[in-house]
Amino acid sequence: MGVLSAITGALINLLTDSWSWGIFTLAALLLIMAGSITYRLEADNERLSGENGSRVNQRAGIGSRILRSGVQARSRAAVDQIASGGGCIADSEIEARGSVVRQIADSGTITDSPITAV
Repeated sequence: MGVLSAITGALINLLTDSWSWGIFTLAALLLIMAGSITYRLEADNERLSGENGSRVNQRAGIGSRILRSGVQARSRAAVDQIASGGGCIADSEIEARGSVVRQIADSGTITDSPITAV
């Protein structure tokens, strides 16, 4: 394993030896921008609603959908509404007050299923 690490280190050293400071700076800036964009996208998925510390996590994975399904969370409620594996949640609004609510569609469909948790 040590030989493989040494070879990898030597190859990286040879590749980066001819880099100028401009190329290095550009590569570092691109890495920082990519990290910032990824962080921002993840922060949008899980946010505090701002009303008494409630938490809302509403996400749809690749090929999945959440349609016309608003979420209202109050009084420290925690709400997860997740569609994954091609699943779909439609017309299923959630209103939660001081409750924990999880609605998950994994390769299935949830339609016209409003939740009120008080």
